Amino acid sequence: MVSRVLIDAGVKAVIRGVPDFHDGPRWTVELLKVTGLTADEAVVLSRNEITIRDCKSAGIETIEHPLVHGPNGTRVREMIAEDGEWERFVPAAVAQYLKTEKRRKLTLEQRIRKLYQAQH
Repeated sequence: MVSRVLIDAGVKAVIRGVPDFHDGPRWTVELLKVTGLTADEAVVLSRNEITIRDCKSAGIETIEHPLVHGPNGTRVREMIAEDGEWERFVPAAVAQYLKTEKRRKLTLEQRIRKLYQAQH
């Protein structure tokens, strides 16, 4: 969903998952390997002090992104399940995705409702 929001905003970005090694210097090496970028090309956004420290030590530009206020993902899913007003708390691209993307013949919005009802 993050990539959809970035595309919708006209931001060119690559999002890659990097496993945690519990070893900051090794993690930064793997980060560069997975992305295929050099330290001069990469930019890491994080609020994690250790990640910021290790990336800076490796010469990677870091940006501490702002804290977002409002309901977290768990609360948004609860609002979806309860037919609440959840759309205003997520970017338009995310709301569209949840309402149209299907898994097993259900939209993701419907699937969240079904899973929530099964748990409660």
